[in-house]
Amino acid sequence: MSTPAPFAIEDEQLDDEAHFYTDICEPFSLKIRSLAEDNVKLTWWYIAAVNEDEPSQDRFQLDKDKFAVEFHCFADALKKLTFQMDRDMVKKAIDIVTNTFSI
Repeated sequence: MSTPAPFAIEDEQLDDEAHFYTDICEPFSLKIRSLAEDNVKLTWWYIAAVNEDEPSQDRFQLDKDKFAVEFHCFADALKKLTFQMDRDMVKKAIDIVTNTFSI
């Protein structure tokens, strides 16, 4: 996948531009939103290719009281989001996927 995010372990200095990586599992972005004076929400944005025939509950073992993982097609993901900045982030993810896989 082509992404401007650096790989977990870089062995050389890279320019600030998108690079192609395989088998990555790092988030491609972090969104920090202030909720109150001493309260912030961190949203780590990931791009994933999944097997749609596999039940979603089998994909992750998370503390469901603390984390939410949802999978949506491109159009549904954009419709679900309330904030424009979030929609812009998903549009960037869609661009990365379509450019990587020639969709």
